[in-house]
Amino acid sequence: LGAGRPAEARAALEAGLSAADLPGPERGRLQEALGRCLRAEGRPWDAEAAFGRALEADPGLRAAMLGRGEVYLDLAAGAAGADAPRGAEVRALAADALRWLRAADAALPGDRRTLAAVARARTLDLDFAGAAETLRSLLAKEGADPGLHHLLAAALRGAGDLEGAAAEEGTCLALDPARADAAALRAGDLAALGEEEAHAERVRRTLADLDAFSAYALPLLEELQALPQSAPWGGWLDA
Repeated sequence: LGAGRPAEARAALEAGLSAADLPGPERGRLQEALGRCLRAEGRPWDAEAAFGRALEADPGLRAAMLGRGEVYLDLAAGAAGADAPRGAEVRALAADALRWLRAADAALPGDRRTLAAVARARTLDLDFAGAAETLRSLLAKEGADPGLHHLLAAALRGAGDLEGAAAEEGTCLALDPARADAAALRAGDLAALGEEEAHAERVRRTLADLDAFSAYALPLLEELQALPQSAPWGGWLDA
């Protein structure tokens, strides 16, 4: 698997699992490795099943908890990126991801990979404040990291803080100028901020025009209201 040949690794693992009556912990480790192979091959549900078998064999196997959580995170991200994403499906998959990722974090608190995945899952679950909190805590511990700043930008963007998102993407680019995804998203944030400012300026001008109109028109209306209501036509000219 480490050599980039997951299909070959999977075949060897499947042969080993079928050929021996293994004790629970050993079977769990092999099933966890099988799950990683299947995930690398783009077979998420088969990977999820393998991680499940690993946890049946060894319920405390943290690597299988993390793997299962990451599979659900892959599925949630894929559902969110579909042509017609269904919010309920995305959030349900994100919730499943969080269940297993939090179990993995409880088994080994503070792990960067796990907490970054937790933050992504919280963003997909629309818990933008929680995701931002997790990422800021991780950044305080780990120091500047382009990937973490990019994830924080996504959480802030989801919360509607485009200025903060653009700033975080800028930090990401300062640390890793080759991040084309961060550059594109930052440009979109800045463009949206420009449109918001232009709209705000139009509103300000409209309000100023209304104030000017009121200063001119209200005295006329007061004069009209003061005119006699029952005078003959033209009689009010002599009033």
